[in-house]
Amino acid sequence: MFENTARRYEPEAAPATRRVPARVIPLHPTVRQRVRDWARRTLTPEVIADVVLVVTTLVLSGVLGFVLYHGLQNYTVF
Repeated sequence: MFENTARRYEPEAAPATRRVPARVIPLHPTVRQRVRDWARRTLTPEVIADVVLVVTTLVLSGVLGFVLYHGLQNYTVF
């Protein structure tokens, strides 16, 4: 009357889909998210233009200083 059905059980082939773990929502933002939010708040087009102007001015001043220093070192007096 009672038969052991475990012996006759044939497991079905599992589909070949990739299992993705459940998404975890952190309580605190990650460093990357904090930096991204800070950049969105502070890096407006005006700030970016100001930074480009300052960096360009400093680079050109450095090049001018180097050229003048190099020229004075190689200047010959007759």
